[in-house]
Amino acid sequence: MFDEDQEPVAGLEVYALRISFLRGGRREINAVSRAVTDDQGNFRIANMQPGRYYIRAGGLIERPMKQVALKQGPGGRLEYRDTYYPGTPLLDEAQPIDIRSGIEMNNIRFAVTTEKTYTVSGKVVYPDKHSGPKFSDISVTRWSDAAEQQMFGFAHGVSQYPDGSFTVWGLSPSEYTLTAKRITNDGKEVDEGFALVRIVDSDARAEIEIGRAAEVRGKLEAPPGVSFGSKQIILETHGSEYYPAKVNSSRRFDIANIPPGEYALSMMEAGDGPELTYMQKATCAGKDYTLQPLVLGVGTALDCEVLIADDTGVVTGQVMDGEKPASGLIVVLVPQSLELRRIPRYTLTAKADATGRYKIAGVIPGEYLLFAVFPSDDHPYFALDFADRNQGNAAHISVDPRGRQSIDLKPLQGP
Repeated sequence: MFDEDQEPVAGLEVYALRISFLRGGRREINAVSRAVTDDQGNFRIANMQPGRYYIRAGGLIERPMKQVALKQGPGGRLEYRDTYYPGTPLLDEAQPIDIRSGIEMNNIRFAVTTEKTYTVSGKVVYPDKHSGPKFSDISVTRWSDAAEQQMFGFAHGVSQYPDGSFTVWGLSPSEYTLTAKRITNDGKEVDEGFALVRIVDSDARAEIEIGRAAEVRGKLEAPPGVSFGSKQIILETHGSEYYPAKVNSSRRFDIANIPPGEYALSMMEAGDGPELTYMQKATCAGKDYTLQPLVLGVGTALDCEVLIADDTGVVTGQVMDGEKPASGLIVVLVPQSLELRRIPRYTLTAKADATGRYKIAGVIPGEYLLFAVFPSDDHPYFALDFADRNQGNAAHISVDPRGRQSIDLKPLQGP
């Protein structure tokens, strides 16, 4: 590991990451192994299981009991920009490495560059009726993968003062959400406040008003006979944070105390069975959000009307490997429309039983591609481009309202 001056970087954390996919095409990034560079900038990550990895380095150098900045610039502290092999700050441009059993990968070399860090200063403000109570430690969230808002841990510091003022330092250019919680004298959390801050090339200021957050509320409409007792309306981030609300007896829901950000509106049913209803249309403040995200600012309040449909279909069949049933494979139903693939509810799976048979219920009417794939902890079949890459080996089907289809499949070979 070396820097922009071609000097070795010692004491820098290096991570081996595994990428798995969730329904809707979202990536889940897991750091499975870690190493620290030596005085020559070398690192070694041992005991890695076979699979595909991404290598990431950056942040502050490691010292016993604390982390400190390696270099000091004329304007203050510097740190190393988060960088993926072979030398890019973007995961989408990173080059994966494939680890095979008994084979050692050498010569993984790339440069990390220094960047200046900045501070955010401000104050926590309370409504008049709550003036003066304590607040818990301010937390800071960084969305370092802008495309998917995948949250990484990062090193920073926070100073808080009795008058409610605060300073957060060690922030690299990015977008951050600041959160402050009001607590009572006995330590009970009773309210939160948020601020959205974007740092480009200078320090920033922010005011966090306790009790001021986004809210999404509304009402559901559905055909006669649809039960609402087990349904929840969900706001979900690209980083898989959930904000749920139960639907009450009046078919209303209210999701309060939401941080600023981008969310998908969806519906979920309690229980382990298939979801036989779906959100057919969602209109908030007169705008259609069925297929597009809600962008909520601090204090945004939206009223929504959600239309529920119950005309889902069923797809059944058998997976055969030549003349023999193929058991244990995953049957994946993927929308032909890329836009619909981004909505988790549209992609469904089932596991072939001992006779190779499968059943997928709760299928939203539409055009789909159907695959039988081997199980994988990384779930590559949820990637948005999986269906396009393997379209030639897919079964193309059209599911009608309340329709039933029987489709036999062959196992898909390869990625």
